[in-house]
Amino acid sequence: KKQIITVEVNNSDTVNFGFVLDYDDTSLQLKAITKTGDDDGIETYRLADITSITVDRLEGRKRQLLHELKKKKRIPRNGK
Repeated sequence: KKQIITVEVNNSDTVNFGFVLDYDDTSLQLKAITKTGDDDGIETYRLADITSITVDRLEGRKRQLLHELKKKKRIPRNGK
């Protein structure tokens, strides 16, 4: 089962959440997921810039659950 991971870049306060799409020796590509469980595009990070990667974080589990619910029910982005 795919799990959302958390990526911290350059020891910043900003963390990004998403599903791993691809990776190699130099980069990591994520399908970003918003707080409300919506897709937020594709992000690519240089591995040298990544400070930490976390799996099974509470916020990640929330986003994943919302993402799965919206995918099943096909809830539009505006909630209507």
